[in-house]
Amino acid sequence: MQARTVTVVGLGRTGTSLALAVQALPLELTVVGHDRSREALRRARQIGAVDETETTLAAAAAGADMLLLAVPAHEIKEVLQVVGEEIQAHALVLALSPLKAQSQRWAERHLRRGHFVGIAPVFRAGALDSPSTTEPGTDLFADSVWCVMPAADTDPKAVETAANLGRLLGAAPFFIDPAEYDNLALAVQVLPALSAAALFGAVRQASGWRDIRRFAGVHFALATEPLQDASELSLLTLADQEATLYWLDLLLKELQALRNRIAEDDPERLAALLQTWSAERRDWLQEQQENDWRELAEPDYALTGLAQSLFGGLRSRKKDR
Repeated sequence: MQARTVTVVGLGRTGTSLALAVQALPLELTVVGHDRSREALRRARQIGAVDETETTLAAAAAGADMLLLAVPAHEIKEVLQVVGEEIQAHALVLALSPLKAQSQRWAERHLRRGHFVGIAPVFRAGALDSPSTTEPGTDLFADSVWCVMPAADTDPKAVETAANLGRLLGAAPFFIDPAEYDNLALAVQVLPALSAAALFGAVRQASGWRDIRRFAGVHFALATEPLQDASELSLLTLADQEATLYWLDLLLKELQALRNRIAEDDPERLAALLQTWSAERRDWLQEQQENDWRELAEPDYALTGLAQSLFGGLRSRKKDR
């Protein structure tokens, strides 16, 4: 099977960037976009991210050889219910939504045909400096990590195809269990958002909040930005209550240690602690830049070989009701 249509559902920054990146590949593909927002559809067409758009999810799914679902966690179940009735037998569904293990269970329940693999592309290091202002682009996934999270019984060709897409976009595939990914993602996605919520809650209680909010600027706005989607944050927080509490306890422990250090009124010790954390953060960003996470080197893949094998070899699969 040679894919001709790649459909992206959800044209936010990540979905639009994926569409642009696929458009830039030296392959004869048609990129179709779908989003509930007409403004998102208009903008995707305007910047050339998509060749065509579909206003209904069912139509978008029906014509796709590869279906990229870049939708929030609170939408993925409904989306899978719809596309599960429409996708072609050979189609590959790649879900970018959070809650990978839960998404996998919903896919097993609702996808009548096709193949499902969870993925999580990570933006390149340069886009991490100011993620809120990063515009969609073709190179946001280059020199970065492409997490691939298949179920144990997923067709190996589907897994290979999911990994090959990341390779074509310049990212290094990293295979991880969906449940393990969910646990670790809590630390770097949900915990910062909960910290933002606590920060806003603490500052707004101050007696000077009426004046503070007049001059609170970009730092406070960026630090509290995750509160923009409270319903999504609530869903992710309670998806694994035990794991969330584990990470929160670690955060509270570090906050208490930091408070104790400040109470000591020892500028040198406080500066040493903050400088240590700052240096470790710089090391992390440098590692992101180098993207050398692999313990074993991958074989070299020629672009033409990847292009030929990207969509080929997937067998039709029909699932019993």
